[in-house]
Amino acid sequence: MFPRIIVAILMLFFVPARGNQGQQDCRAALAEQKKQLYEQVRRANDDCQAKLQEQKKVLSQQATARYGQLQAELTAAQSDLQTCQRDYGRLKGVQNDLQAEQQKNQALQRDFDGSVVTVKKLESEKAQQKTTFETQLAEKQSVIDAKTREIGDKNAELANKNKEITELTSKGVNLAGQVSALGQSLKSADQARIAGDQAKSDLQANVDRLSAEDRKKPEVVLGLIKGFQTKMDEPGAPVSITQGKDGSIKRELVIGTLEVKPYPAEIPADGKLQLIAIFTPRPLPGGIASDTPWYVNLAYHPPPGINAVYNQNESGEEVREVHLGLAHKWVWLVDAPKVSQAALATTEMDILAGFQKDKVERIAGQPVALTRGNPAPGFFAVIFESVKANLTYILATLTTLLGIWATLLTVKLKRVELAKTEKTETP
Repeated sequence: MFPRIIVAILMLFFVPARGNQGQQDCRAALAEQKKQLYEQVRRANDDCQAKLQEQKKVLSQQATARYGQLQAELTAAQSDLQTCQRDYGRLKGVQNDLQAEQQKNQALQRDFDGSVVTVKKLESEKAQQKTTFETQLAEKQSVIDAKTREIGDKNAELANKNKEITELTSKGVNLAGQVSALGQSLKSADQARIAGDQAKSDLQANVDRLSAEDRKKPEVVLGLIKGFQTKMDEPGAPVSITQGKDGSIKRELVIGTLEVKPYPAEIPADGKLQLIAIFTPRPLPGGIASDTPWYVNLAYHPPPGINAVYNQNESGEEVREVHLGLAHKWVWLVDAPKVSQAALATTEMDILAGFQKDKVERIAGQPVALTRGNPAPGFFAVIFESVKANLTYILATLTTLLGIWATLLTVKLKRVELAKTEKTETP
């Protein structure tokens, strides 16, 4: 645009005029160019002013932000300066205190040096007295040690005597209990035998009262047997159950003798119990045994949760024919879960008899109480029992050691008191 304006101006001045019309056209073109030039200059000026205002605004904002940042940095620097001035003041005070403490330390060091000299002099003066005192104290200590050993020997001997007395007392109590139990067992056995004989005699008497036809009827005789067995089991009747010496229990019945073992029946903690029942028959009254065979069965009912398996290999058939003069045996293998209680519910073993193998009736019931054995004691339980068994000896030993400790403590206290006395007497 600017070269065209310059060309127009040159043409105005240097090109010869062709006439008035040409001049007017040229002037009009020049005026138009001038107008456009003014308009472009105005626009350029407005753009420059707008950009200048925008740059001024941005620069003003940046200047304001920088001023605020510098003002904040100045404030922080002033605060740090004040903090440093306070710290310097405190450090100055600490330095003054340190110098004062150093002066005190020097004075104390001088006093300490003087004290060391004094202590060395006192130690030199008391060395001979200490040697003499230690010699006397060693002689007294040897006498005390001899007396202490003598007391310890006497206490050990006394503990052994007490232990022997305790053992003898326990053995005496156990022996008295065994003698009492043996006498009671013998008395109960005699009563049981008498009760069984009496029941058999009474049963024979009742059978003799029967007619010859009724005597040959098994159901009539069986009814009499059940009736007399019920009478034997009534409260207040003579004792019919006795405890044997071999860990068994015996019961006299009208039809024979029942023996159950072991008694008490305890299931091992890590095994099974072999429960054995032995039945020894008696001759039945009226000669029925020689005319008609009769049968017996023992049925054991374990507590809930307890397994009792009939051992047929060692026992034979559960229901078996009775043979006089023979002992008939029933065997069960009993085991209990590990979570079962130590004391189990008491159940019964039924004694069944009859004159037909497939039709035996309950004559009586024998209670059987089971217990579950405790597992083997652990390490701490063994230690506790050992301490419990030797408690008297342990107490005697502790008493002796306590006496020795008290003697040593008394000697040490005397040493301290003597040292204090000597220090007080020193000028």
